[in-house]
Amino acid sequence: RADKLNMAITWFTVLAETHKLPDGSDETNAAAWKVPEDKVAALGLLVGRCAERLAKLGNPETTNAVTREECNESFEELKVLMRDLHSYFYLKDFPRAARTRLGLGAGGEAETEDDKQVVFTLDTLPSNHEVIGKFQRRGRKSKSKGKHHAVEVRTWTLPIGAPPPANADAPGWKSYADTASPWKMSFKNAEDIGKRLYVSMRWEEGSVSSDDEDGDGKGKGPWSPIQDIVIP
Repeated sequence: RADKLNMAITWFTVLAETHKLPDGSDETNAAAWKVPEDKVAALGLLVGRCAERLAKLGNPETTNAVTREECNESFEELKVLMRDLHSYFYLKDFPRAARTRLGLGAGGEAETEDDKQVVFTLDTLPSNHEVIGKFQRRGRKSKSKGKHHAVEVRTWTLPIGAPPPANADAPGWKSYADTASPWKMSFKNAEDIGKRLYVSMRWEEGSVSSDDEDGDGKGKGPWSPIQDIVIP
């Protein structure tokens, strides 16, 4: 999210920048490049809102289910607006140098940290007291078992009503690794049943990760947003 927010800040700064016309009046880059200025203004408002809500989510004193949902909503709005703006950056008369200033390549939008995250869904198998996580890279189908599809998983098991972990580095996590989707976790202790399980995942080193388009394996990916489910 921080990378997406930083890119949005760059876009807003560059598009809102002004220069002098021959008649002495000011013109924004957005106007010169035929990008609707109302969309640029909306981007500025969303950048401020996302920064504020992300800060609340990262503060243990203000993070809760409401702030997490508000942050998710704001960043979803930001994603939609940035995709809309992106379509203007590749019109025929849009300056190539401007695309460079916006942090874009010649062929398309630079991949953000959100694009490199593990995307997963949680489900339960009540008969075995299991939680199952089906995962994949954003926009890509799950691969079969193997080194190119390994994830690191962090979990927290907390009582219902307890404050959720603020992020993947919150205290008390347990770590697991798996190389195939679905990932499974069994709960045999009666004291865990009925509690809430929080889960975050990232691509392991040597897997499909932060800068590894072809599965060669370089570094680790970013932590996904935390999801939760009640242990059956």
